[in-house]
Amino acid sequence: MKFFITFFISIALLTVGVSAHSVLRSSVPMDKSVLEKGPEEIILNFSYEIRLTSLTLNQNNESKKLDFEIKSFAKMFSAKSPVKNNGPYEILWRGLSRDGHIVTGTFSYYVKP
Repeated sequence: MKFFITFFISIALLTVGVSAHSVLRSSVPMDKSVLEKGPEEIILNFSYEIRLTSLTLNQNNESKKLDFEIKSFAKMFSAKSPVKNNGPYEILWRGLSRDGHIVTGTFSYYVKP
């Protein structure tokens, strides 16, 4: 009986590790930060490796795809920032986790006038 309990607990723990999805651990600029000037670079750090497939900058209902180095799988990605104007900005990212699931997220920041 003890063997079966240990076996089922082990299987449950393994499936939790396998199904974990990557989340955005940190970013530069930080989410909801207020900046004196626009950032020169956008940096995303994830909890697990992903394949980043899209990175978009939104401001005032206008979207601009950001260029980034396409890597097979990585925890960190960066892109040059085209931010020249003040105001609110939103970064939308999309990727593929190692277990094949699509992961998405956003973060925002504000550049002072």
